[in-house]
Amino acid sequence: MEDRQGVARLLALVTYNMGDNTGIVKLDQFVRELGPRLSKLSAAEKKESILQFYNRLEVSKADYARYVHPDPSQKYTRNLVSTDDSTYTLLLLVWSPSMESPIHDHPCDGCWMRILEGNLEESRYVLEENKDSCHFAVEAGENGAIVAEERPRVKSPGGSTLRCTTKENYEEGSIAFIEDAMGYHKIRNTSDSEFAVSLHLYSPPFDQCKFWPSQGNGDVSLTGNVCFHSEYGELVQR
Repeated sequence: MEDRQGVARLLALVTYNMGDNTGIVKLDQFVRELGPRLSKLSAAEKKESILQFYNRLEVSKADYARYVHPDPSQKYTRNLVSTDDSTYTLLLLVWSPSMESPIHDHPCDGCWMRILEGNLEESRYVLEENKDSCHFAVEAGENGAIVAEERPRVKSPGGSTLRCTTKENYEEGSIAFIEDAMGYHKIRNTSDSEFAVSLHLYSPPFDQCKFWPSQGNGDVSLTGNVCFHSEYGELVQR
């Protein structure tokens, strides 16, 4: 009897998991399930599991309209949709025409981005240390012979460089993922006349991130505090 009960429980668990990972989810269900899902996943498991969950999300403009707060005076606005202050933060970003973010990191297990409106370009970068290079000094040796001596080049000011590795264009419905092990990135709205909208999931939440104001110089970075233009649909009073 106990064996039968054990098999029954196992079959029930398998059936639940299969049903739990298929089918369309709407934004409100997506938000409800994020915390419980993420709390059961290791950092290594999050990427693919959440990508699959993100792919099941069906969202209409009516679902997220309350979070859309464009501001032409800003490059983009960061609008808090949901957070449990433990496993995730879900933001809706509204990008002004032709505007872009600085190159920045993600001090978390990753960022999942889905394009809701418009087209966004992602440029990815790696931080490379400038290596000491060599040059040949040509001198006159004994009996007029030419001697080439290899000498180390003096390292120039600025010990690291941000090198762009890839550029990708994402249209409505596209999903992208990045973590610091893959590099850093910046995002740009490719339209010079239309706003773009994207949904960003960060896990776990963070209060600060690093960004580089100069695209080529990897030595100069700043730390920015995370702030929101709106929270749960309401503009933040400043």
